[in-house]
Amino acid sequence: MENTDYDKAEADPSLAWLAERGITLENYFGVTHPSEPNYVASHGGDNFGMDNDAFNRVAGNVSTITDLLEDKHISWGSYQEDMPYTGFEGFSWANQETRANDYNESYSISNRVFSILLGGAVPKHLEGSKDDKYYNHYSELSTVEANWNLHTLGRWDVGANVFDLVACETGDIYRPNLAATAENATIFYNSSFAGPFNEDFQAAPYPPPNLDIKSPKTHRTVLPAIKKQWKGHTEGTYYHDGVDIPDGQHPPHGYAVNDVSKD
Repeated sequence: MENTDYDKAEADPSLAWLAERGITLENYFGVTHPSEPNYVASHGGDNFGMDNDAFNRVAGNVSTITDLLEDKHISWGSYQEDMPYTGFEGFSWANQETRANDYNESYSISNRVFSILLGGAVPKHLEGSKDDKYYNHYSELSTVEANWNLHTLGRWDVGANVFDLVACETGDIYRPNLAATAENATIFYNSSFAGPFNEDFQAAPYPPPNLDIKSPKTHRTVLPAIKKQWKGHTEGTYYHDGVDIPDGQHPPHGYAVNDVSKD
């Protein structure tokens, strides 16, 4: 529920009904604001500085989770709500009654998203349970990589915590991020630093993946095709295998601070 404050979403009776049938993630975070860069992050391992919901196209030499799945010949599908037809590639499809989509903007609180794990993979004894471990959108990537023993993208997917449901089976370790989850959090993950899609702050080139990092303990490596694509072009990479990631107000070394609190 990215466009609804956590407490409000948690109190919704329909979502409470779903929570009884799955695992509620109590510390699941978005990685920036607004919506589209979070979608990009959950597929590509970074939001690439995106700070908008514009009609953006990611360069062809930037790999995604699709490349990792197809490398292992694993079939996949994309399920999107309220699209007018299969394969719709238009700029947007607004709510046909209100002519607008939900939007919520706040830079003074953490970007914690009410999230529930649902489906046949959730065992009966965990239905209605809660998981208070720290996760973010990159955990979606790392969990898929762990579950099917895939390679990685060499970006923020490498160090992201794997959902405990899967990590218990794959041996992936958990690391906390108290800067995000503590009562007095110091990082909110609601802004982007410079990148190729940044419109309101600063533009910057695509950051190259880190071809040498491996997932902690389980040692999943970067996809060979990515290594071949980016060989000799890795200067300026800022990715590491840690669980703590930067945001606009806490950017990587050498990047300017995007202080959205002053906007």
